[in-house]
Amino acid sequence: METLDHELSGNHLSVVHFWATWNNIDKAMDADLAAIRVGFDQEITFLCMDTDRKEAWDFIRACRVLNLPALGFFRGRSHVDTLVGLRERDVLTRKFRDWINQQKMNGEPDDARESPN
Repeated sequence: METLDHELSGNHLSVVHFWATWNNIDKAMDADLAAIRVGFDQEITFLCMDTDRKEAWDFIRACRVLNLPALGFFRGRSHVDTLVGLRERDVLTRKFRDWINQQKMNGEPDDARESPN
C-alpha cells in the first residue's frame, strides 16, 4: 500500500489494474493493457493491485471494485472512476483518450474523491 500511495502522489493521471491470480480473465486484461499502454505512457502511469491482499481490501471497496478485472482511474490520490469488466482494446483506448481529454479540459472532475489510505 505504501508503494501505491507513493505512485499516486502528485497530480498525474494513473490507472490501477485490480486483479487476482485465480482470475484467468485478468490475463487477457494484462495482454490488452500491455498492447495499448505504450501509446499512453507519457500521460498515464499504469499500476496494478492484487485484490487478494487483505490490507488492500478497504481501498479496493472504496474504489467500487465489485468484480474483476477492474481498472481504477486516478488523478493524484483522487479516485475519479472505476471500470469493471473486460473490454475490447479499442474500447479501452477510447476510454483512456476520453479520460485524458476530460482531465485536460476540466481539471479535476466534480465527482473526484480523495483515495482512501
